[in-house]
Amino acid sequence: MDWSQLTPGVGLVLLLVLAAEASNGWTDAPCATSAAVATGVLSSRQALRLTAVGNLVGILLALLVGAKVATTIGTGIVRPELISINSIGLAMIVIIVWAAIAAWLGLPISKTHSLLASLAGIGYAQGGFEALMPTSGHLRDSGWVQAGIGVFLAIICGSAFSWFLSRVAINSGISEKIPERWWEKLQLFTVCGVASGHGFNDGLKYIGVFTLVLFKSGVIQTFHVMPPVVVLCAVVMGAGTLVGGWRIHRRLNGMVNNQSESDTQKRSFKPFMGVSTELVSAFLIWQTGWLGIPMSTNHGVVSAMAGAKSASGRVHAGSIVRIVWGWVVTYVFCFFVAFSIAS
Repeated sequence: MDWSQLTPGVGLVLLLVLAAEASNGWTDAPCATSAAVATGVLSSRQALRLTAVGNLVGILLALLVGAKVATTIGTGIVRPELISINSIGLAMIVIIVWAAIAAWLGLPISKTHSLLASLAGIGYAQGGFEALMPTSGHLRDSGWVQAGIGVFLAIICGSAFSWFLSRVAINSGISEKIPERWWEKLQLFTVCGVASGHGFNDGLKYIGVFTLVLFKSGVIQTFHVMPPVVVLCAVVMGAGTLVGGWRIHRRLNGMVNNQSESDTQKRSFKPFMGVSTELVSAFLIWQTGWLGIPMSTNHGVVSAMAGAKSASGRVHAGSIVRIVWGWVVTYVFCFFVAFSIAS
């Protein structure tokens, strides 16, 4: 390590990466516990505290089970040699601004895909399409293929598997035979799996960017994730989660309980549905993280909630439209703004 390469400019970009990591807690991390809020097992404030702890634990577990997602983001999305350190800082600013807008609107946007879109924007601006292709030239080596697999698993598999588990619970009668209080107790465990999984998968993405900056600046000579960086980002992400997120819980509660955001009395999203949601999303988040696939926790949890709810009723169409709109606009806004300011 050569700390003499850590100039004020590089330090500023690293601070922007940490700010983007913290903003993850404003708009994305609350999704990890939204199913428990929708069933009434946790209050919004309790859920945010659990999310903060889960994020911290999940990222720290990367020290034991590996940080493949960080490597995918840091080396597989844009060619490191074709982008500048300053452009990475610009991408982080775009992410932070969009996170603030989404938090104000209460949109559960995917910070995974705001990061991917912003990196794509600066990469295309500085190196054209070549910057988005792997050095080998083979598409199969691209991190974009991994990201595409993550989208498929989160949206298609997440909703289908969650629907299937909920239907099994309903058709077999165990949704009624097992007292609701026991489902609630079980959900207290399953929600921890999702909360920590968010830290493990999503938190590592910004660790990958942090490591990329260190690598490009010459502080480290090879791309490798250092334990101090993992610990630093874990603390920052956990603290960022506590800043906000209530609006996100409210939006997703409205989606599955078929009610307005102000009506919290009637809950049709039952604890057994919450357990189905969290079993599926936790498995997908942890498995993809272990394999190095940057899957969006937001997409996974929201899709699983919709699948579980649709097994016995309709989801709130208005909320679905707003959420999907937020996903689409995330790609468009982050890519084109990052491209424009990096050109």
